[in-house]
Amino acid sequence: DEQNPQRPKIDDVLHTLTGAMSLLRRCRVNAALTIQLFSQLFHFINMWLFNKLVTEADSGLCSHYWGAILRQQLSHIEAWAEKQGLELAADCHLSRIVQATTLLTMDKYSMQDVQNINNTCFKLNSLQLNALLSNYHCAPDEPYIPPELIDHVVAVAENTADELARSDGREVQLEEDPDLQLPFLLPEDGYSCDV
Repeated sequence: DEQNPQRPKIDDVLHTLTGAMSLLRRCRVNAALTIQLFSQLFHFINMWLFNKLVTEADSGLCSHYWGAILRQQLSHIEAWAEKQGLELAADCHLSRIVQATTLLTMDKYSMQDVQNINNTCFKLNSLQLNALLSNYHCAPDEPYIPPELIDHVVAVAENTADELARSDGREVQLEEDPDLQLPFLLPEDGYSCDV
């Protein structure tokens, strides 16, 4: 809620990210370490927002309205990341929440939309797609999502995203893992002994 002065706003998030980047640059932290640190931050933003969407069914967040707001707010983070040269890290680690917000705002009312949904939301597994579509709150002027559309979208995801996850040795689960499943690598060069 951008109107509530007690709640953090997107400017606060960007200020925190900018402060972290300034500190890392001032201390001449190795670029590879900087990218890894921001990958962790982007993953946390993705995980926190995504898990709120898929687990709090009564919140009303699964709607076109909130999908559009979240997507617009995320675009500020993506633009900030691009200015910092971190667009690849942002694209990679914000992809699930971006695809979830895209799903909330795209057409999902007829069987002709199934292929477009699965092509656009390929990072989301069957449990996640089912939660987002089943918990979707339609606006008064919006048509309902047909149950057979949800079934088809979920079935396609079971054969694609779920199989891919299992082949990578990952479990198919509803929530995003708080830990980024990437090893933290310490680069061997690029340090300044003067600092």
